[in-house]
Amino acid sequence: MSRRRLDSRSGLPAGLLGEIQTPISTEPMENVYEITGELGRGKFAVVKRCVEKISGKVFAAKFLRKRRRGRDCRVEVIHEMAVLEMARNNARVVNLHAAYETDHDIVLVLE
Repeated sequence: MSRRRLDSRSGLPAGLLGEIQTPISTEPMENVYEITGELGRGKFAVVKRCVEKISGKVFAAKFLRKRRRGRDCRVEVIHEMAVLEMARNNARVVNLHAAYETDHDIVLVLE
């Protein structure tokens, strides 16, 4: 059994951020974006090209699994969103445009 030190105030693992401003939408992503193809694949995520139907703007959709190896990883995804929001004004960091949640994934729409 692994031991994790928890932040006594929030119940989060130590060092993880838990507050985000970007709402996580549960509506189908396909209503807003057209997903066209895979850009890359990593150990924890798949990145696909998506085009906003209204404006025609191109984004990258990062599909992150909510569960990995039988454990809930939603907290880590929320932490990643919080870090992206904190670095929003930095020209060297990609901007978080929107977030969606499906049954198995949380999708981050990135510039």
